[in-house]
Amino acid sequence: MGFNSELKSWGANGGSGTQYFIGDFDGTTFTLDPNFAKRVEQEKAVWIDYGKDNYAGVTWNNVPNADGRRLFIGWMSNWDYAQDVPTNAWRSATTITREIQLIKNGNDYILVSNPVNEINKYVSKSIKKKNLKGKGNLSISEAGKIDLTKAIIDFKLKNLKQDTYTFTLSNDKGESLTFGINNSDHYLFVDRSKSGKNDFSEKFAATITKAALNGNQKEGVFKIILDKTSIEIFYNNGEKVITEIFFTNHPFTSLSVSSKDEIELNNFVINQLNIN
Repeated sequence: MGFNSELKSWGANGGSGTQYFIGDFDGTTFTLDPNFAKRVEQEKAVWIDYGKDNYAGVTWNNVPNADGRRLFIGWMSNWDYAQDVPTNAWRSATTITREIQLIKNGNDYILVSNPVNEINKYVSKSIKKKNLKGKGNLSISEAGKIDLTKAIIDFKLKNLKQDTYTFTLSNDKGESLTFGINNSDHYLFVDRSKSGKNDFSEKFAATITKAALNGNQKEGVFKIILDKTSIEIFYNNGEKVITEIFFTNHPFTSLSVSSKDEIELNNFVINQLNIN
């Protein structure tokens, strides 16, 4: 069983993105896996990343041969606005290097992707909270505790109700980026409409990014990688991934979560990355 990726001029949430197909290749012909074919028919397209900013990915493996991992790295931008982003010395970065794997789920195969373990070598300090509970609005990381321009955040959302759980990155200048899970309509989301500079393109923040989920979620495992101008969200061990860029005028300094129902976070960890 193998997989084949194809680059498209349209993505899951507009612009450019990377679609993938699972099947068998005999050296001449690629044959789509029958169960995966049903998924393609139902979803119309299956994406390696549901964010607006992961395109033109490249893969490599066997470095060294004893390793055996297949690794992936993507271009973190979108042709809808790639030539208009408000940068000077550079134009766009790349995603964190990810390990991609085919996982058997019942009779089906799915492609999962997760950050490579080597990123943990750059952790300089950690804040750990075994359990966090609250209702309404819950502060998770206050200003000054962790530099949110270079951090990894891990947590599990427990006992989810049919509600929306919204995480907010913010600064004291009124800029914010929200992400989370809508468990009523069954999707993950990212909204960067208030994240800072976005008037350089009418397509940059016109819509909320969504990644559909399969029905109600009882719990959700999140890994978030934050850089100065990007967020990479890995949901349920890489089953769904969202990558988006943003351009704040001032760095985000605080993280909170809100919901109408009770919020329960388990095994919450923020790791500070020591990266220049």
